[in-house]
Amino acid sequence: MATTGIRRRQRGRLQTELSPTALFVLTDGLWGSDDDPVERFHFTGDRQRMASAWRTIQAEVLAAFAEDRPGMRPQSWWDHSAPKMTAVELQRHGWLDTWFAGDLVEPRRRLGGVGTESYLVLRYVPHFNHGVPVQFVSSELASFYRAEGRPFPGVPYDPADPPRYESSAAYLRRHGLFLPGEERRLSAPDFEPEVLAG
Repeated sequence: MATTGIRRRQRGRLQTELSPTALFVLTDGLWGSDDDPVERFHFTGDRQRMASAWRTIQAEVLAAFAEDRPGMRPQSWWDHSAPKMTAVELQRHGWLDTWFAGDLVEPRRRLGGVGTESYLVLRYVPHFNHGVPVQFVSSELASFYRAEGRPFPGVPYDPADPPRYESSAAYLRRHGLFLPGEERRLSAPDFEPEVLAG
C-alpha cells in the first residue's frame, strides 16, 4: 500500500500509511485520489478497517473541514464519530436488539416535505448519507400495495414538495460539535434546511 502524506495546515506534515484511495474515501475527496476501483472495493467493504483508518486521521480531517468546508463533515465522521442513536429511539423503532443497532447514529432532524423514509414502514436496515436517509417510499411501491389490496402506511416521495432536513451546520450547532472558530465562518444560509433532490 502506498504511503501518502497529509499536509497539515501550517503545522508541518503528518505521514500516514493510508492509500490515496483510502484517503479519498475517508475525506469525501478532500485528500487522496480515486483512481483504484479495486482498492476502493476492498477498503469500503471492510467497516472495521475503515473505522480504524478514520481514527488515525480524524483530527486532521476535521481541522481541514473546519477550514475548507465549515459546517460540514465527511461521511466517515457520520459513520464513526457522530452521536449515536439513543436506546430510547432504537427501542421506539424496534431496533434495540438488532445487529446494526450499535452502528446507527442520530440522523439529522426532518423538518418537512412529503415522502416516508422506507425504513419507517418496511423491514429495511436504515441507511443515511451525511445524516440524511437515502431510501424513500416510491409511488410504484405504494401502487403495488394498493393493486394487491393491501394497506400501505407510507407516503411516496413528492418531487413537488421533497423532504427537508436540518443542515449539517444546524446539526453540529444543536449538538455543540463545532470546532473552535468554525461557527464564525458560517452565515445564515448555512443553517437553512436542506431540500432533498429526487
